[in-house]
Amino acid sequence: ASDRSNADLNPAADSLEQKFIALEQNLIDPRMTGRGQDGVRWPIRLGGQLGYLAGGIATSDFAPTAQQKDVHAGLEKQVRDNRITLEQLIQRDLNAFNNRLRAKGLKAIEVVLPPIVF
Repeated sequence: ASDRSNADLNPAADSLEQKFIALEQNLIDPRMTGRGQDGVRWPIRLGGQLGYLAGGIATSDFAPTAQQKDVHAGLEKQVRDNRITLEQLIQRDLNAFNNRLRAKGLKAIEVVLPPIVF
């Protein structure tokens, strides 16, 4: 199929992309370069918070504190909430977009999610 016959897919593709980007930004900030003043310029997202907590626990000679356990529980809930949002995004929005692709004889986008590990 020609690019012109598929031009009507562009707004839907852009919208879907923005939804995935918004979800990604809950987990990481793509502006973070690992250099300079990133930590001062932008808040640390969920992925960085989990890394910080894991690093603090891993370098200690003691069991996790009550505060660390509380933080872990809060971060775990955020991970699960984001996973639910991702699953819904895939099941509803991506599935609807894939139906439009298939209707035009185009290949669908396939996503396989790994299981949650904690």
